[in-house]
Order: sequence, then C-alpha cells, then structure tokens
Amino acid sequence: MTRLDPRTPVLVGAGTAGQRCDDPTDAVDVVELMVRAAETAAADAGAPAILGDVAWVAATKGNARLADPARLVADRVGAADAHTVLSDIGVLQTAPLREAARLIADAQLDSALVVGGETKFRSLRAQITGAEMAEPHQADGVAPDEHWVAEGDVISRREIDFGLVHPVQQYAMIENALRAAEGQSIDDHRRAIAELYAAMNVVAQANPAADFATPMTADQIREPSADNRPLAFPYNKWHNSQWNVDQAAALILCSAERADALGIPRDRWVFPTVTVESNHMTHLIDRDELHRCLGFEIGAPRLYQAAQVGADDLGAIELYSCFPAAVRVQQRAFGLDPARPVTVTGGMAFAGGPLNNFVLQALVELIARVREGDGPALSTAVSGMLTKQSMSLYAADPPTAFRAIDVSGEVAASTRPRRQATKDTGCGHVAAYTVTYQGTEAVSVLVIAELDDGTRTLVSSDQSAVVERFQTAEVIGTAIEWRGDSFQVGGP
Repeated sequence: MTRLDPRTPVLVGAGTAGQRCDDPTDAVDVVELMVRAAETAAADAGAPAILGDVAWVAATKGNARLADPARLVADRVGAADAHTVLSDIGVLQTAPLREAARLIADAQLDSALVVGGETKFRSLRAQITGAEMAEPHQADGVAPDEHWVAEGDVISRREIDFGLVHPVQQYAMIENALRAAEGQSIDDHRRAIAELYAAMNVVAQANPAADFATPMTADQIREPSADNRPLAFPYNKWHNSQWNVDQAAALILCSAERADALGIPRDRWVFPTVTVESNHMTHLIDRDELHRCLGFEIGAPRLYQAAQVGADDLGAIELYSCFPAAVRVQQRAFGLDPARPVTVTGGMAFAGGPLNNFVLQALVELIARVREGDGPALSTAVSGMLTKQSMSLYAADPPTAFRAIDVSGEVAASTRPRRQATKDTGCGHVAAYTVTYQGTEAVSVLVIAELDDGTRTLVSSDQSAVVERFQTAEVIGTAIEWRGDSFQVGGP
C-alpha cells in the first residue's frame, strides 16, 4: 500500500451478460441476466467471494417493473444484507458509480456492486410469438433503501402540445442546427454523419458482444430503405440507438485496502480518477444556441484540468451515442480529432443501447482497454435531450484523490434561456426543424421558430411542397410566417 491511500476507490471487476433468442422460452429474465453479469464481474476480479462482501448494491431502472431490482440481485449473489439503491430513468447512468466511489473514499463503504440490465428483445419476441413468459416480481410494498429520481420535466408543455416528444425528433433538430451553424450543405452533412456511424459499425464487427454487427456502408446508413426506415430528418433507423436487446452489465468497486485484503491482483485494478456532472436542465426550445451543449463545454475543461490531461493524452474513448448529434457535440466540446474513434463497442446503434444501461455495458470494455494500457479512458453519459451530461476518466495509475465535480451551478449561471411565445400568428425565422414520417413517407415539418424579439415557438406544416423543401434545401435562418397550423417560408 506504499504511497496509496487505503481509501482509494478501485474498480476491480467488470462483466456483461447477453442473449438474443428468437424463441423467448430459451431466454432468461432480466434478474438472471444481471446475476450472470455480476458473477462474471467477480470472476474478472479473480475473487468470486467478493460478491458476498458487497454492502451496497445499486441498479439502474430499465423496462422491468421491479420496485427493488438491486435486492433481487443482492439476494442471489450472497449479499442479502446489502443496502440497495434504485437509480431511476432520468438520473445519469454514471451516478451510481460516482456515489459508490465517493462513499468508499469517505470510508462509509468498503465494497459495492453496480448493475443494470434489459430484456427488451425477450419481451418483443414473446409478444410476436404469443409466448407467455414468467417475469420476476416482488411483493407489494417492497422498496429499495434509496430511490433516486430525476427532478423537473425534460420536455416543455409546448413541445408536448406540438408532438415534439420523441428523442429522435429533438436530436434531429439539434443535428440540423449544428449543420447550419457550421455551414455544411445538406448533402455533405448527411454524408458526414453516415461516415461517422459507418466507422462505429466497423468497431461493432470486432465486438463479440455487439447485437447488430452486420457490416454496413456509409451509403447504406445514409439512404432510407426498407431496412433503414427514415425516422426524423436527417435520421434513419441506423442513426438511432437500438434498444431491443437483452444485455446486462455489472461493475464491482472497493477500497484499495479491501482489494488487497481480498487478494485481488493489482493487474485487475482500475482507478476512477474524476467524474464531472451537470444536472442543470434547459428545454430544447429554450436553449440559446440549439447546436451547443454547455454542460459538456464547461465540463470537459474541468475534467482535463482535474486529471491534468488533454485530448491528446486520452486512450480509449466511449462517447454516448444515442444519435449522431450527441457524438458530434461531444467531439467539439472535448476537442477530439474528427478522425479519432469515438467508441470501443460499436456504439448504441450497433453494439446495442439497452435502456438506461449502455454506459455500464461500455465501461466493461473500457476497463479491459485500460488494463491493456490504453488509458486514461474517457466515458460519457447523457440524459434526456442532451439535457444532463456526465464525463468520467479511468486510469491504471491511482489519482492523488478521486474527485467528483458538479458543474451544474456553472452551467446554470452561463445559461441564457429564451422565453417561449404562445402566438398562433407571427413571423420570424427558422431556428431548427425536422421532418417526420409515417413509414417511409415524409408527412410533416416541425419547426422551432424564433421571433424578432428572440422568443421561440413551435409551428408545423403538412403541406407537401414545404415538406419536400425542408429535406432538400437549407432553410435555417430563413424568414417564416405562420398562422394557425400552417406557415410560409421566404426565399426561393
């Protein structure tokens, strides 16, 4: 333990479990999948008995209707007396890892297990085949020792009223705003995001755990087709996180002192170095510059400063990849070379994006890369519509001290939210937009319109000529005049 604080948090075990069974009766339930991941993590640590040692078990909430999934996992792995936590949807996926590391560093905890899992594909196949599947359940009144819930509404009332509720629509608006801000043509932009995701597909092809590793070219990703239906311009299916997966992950943390006592080999140790979070929320329509993300722009330099590294010092990287806009905004905030790989898994489109659990899945591979010398590793997380942000570094060498930095206040102080207008008639310019589809047919345009006084509103149109124009010509910044449920756009 020379020169190493015995309370230093160490990530010692990481494991995944997955399945993809066309016959759902061949598939296990989500609790069993998480248990398998936990057992794999313990074996990865070289200390299977460590599971009985954990005193704190946190689970991220997925689709399963379980009040306390961490308790079911804890009971199964021999940690029946563990304190349990349920981290709800809307809480950053890194929060349980950050909290476990903090409690360990503060001598409030010696070892912890963080798990998450999803069996959405099993449920889908049961629905398709008509199979009746037994699902895990808990008695009425069961509750975790702690239940973390997100505060505030991710989507505003006006966004809901106009049907701007699906993540793919909101991210498509961010994407189009970023294209216009950088002066890309529509064709160049579509090519760029397709090439970005084609590179991620290549990574998935080398990942045995990837659920969607079939080779795809940039042309196949860019162009809508029967197997790549359009979702919200400019996004098709394969720009989108794929959540119909059965995947689980588990991570085991303990103090350096406890790791030594359990005989965990030093070559299994990976150190959480620093985590930076922003939980300040601003609705998309209210954001001053729709193509920017202040949480990452403020958080990335703080991360680099705390770890005394720069972009060129980073090893393995896994950027949260729900949609291309999220990846591209992060590349800019972290100062990453556009040619640099942004994933070690294949990302959420090709490795698979289990609801509220992808970050844990990716960390298992990142930890393996750090052990191989490819560190420090960068992991990021997003909640909502680029609403909340988290970024973490993991390294083979211990930090002076683990640091958890909250920049929510700094982000709030730097935010200049726009006011929402409720005028049914008005004029201004197009700030962002997307086109929506039914099947493969483009049916309507949703526009964030900005009035001359800087306020924002939402307008829509289903006029075929308007729908066509918004897919082929740059309209952001163009004058727009609306009345009720229709509008006209200036220019040719």
